[in-house]
Amino acid sequence: MKQLIKGFVILAILSISQDISAQAYQSSVGARLGTFFSGTYKMFLNESSAIEAVVGFDRTGGPTIFGVNTSRTQFIVGGFYQIHNDLTLEGEGFQWYYGGGGYVSLGDATGIIPSGIVGIEYTLSESPVNFFIDAIPGLYIGNGGTDFQINGALGARYILNR
Repeated sequence: MKQLIKGFVILAILSISQDISAQAYQSSVGARLGTFFSGTYKMFLNESSAIEAVVGFDRTGGPTIFGVNTSRTQFIVGGFYQIHNDLTLEGEGFQWYYGGGGYVSLGDATGIIPSGIVGIEYTLSESPVNFFIDAIPGLYIGNGGTDFQINGALGARYILNR
C-alpha cells in the first residue's frame, strides 16, 4: 500500500511540472483488450481532464482443482476521472494520464473495486483513431474478501468529434 501511495505522489509531482495543452478530441468510443474485455467511452470536461466509462467482462483465471475449473467471468461497470498531460516524445499526439475512480464487479465474486488509473495514449493527427495502454491498480472489496489487483489493457478508440 505504501508503494501505491508513493507512486501516486510521484505522478502528482510529475503532473505539476508538465505543460498542459488542449486535447486532440472531445469524445471517443472504443474497446479495451487485456485483463478486461470491455467497451470504453471517454469525454473531456476541459483541456486537461476527462471522464471515462468502462463496461464489459473481466476473466479471472484460476487453477483446475480435482477436475473443476475455478476460473470465472465477471461483468464489470466502472468510471474514472483522469488528468491528461502532454508527453514530449518524437512527434505530436502523445499524452499521459492518471486519475482515480473504480468499478463494480458482478458475478461469482461480486464486489466494488476503488481504483487508480495511469496510462499513455496516442492520437493520430490525420485519422479519427486513438490508441492507449494503461494500468488500473485497485482494491477488491466484496464477498470474496479483499484483494489487491492490477488490471491492464491495450485499446483503441474512434474519435466522435474533435
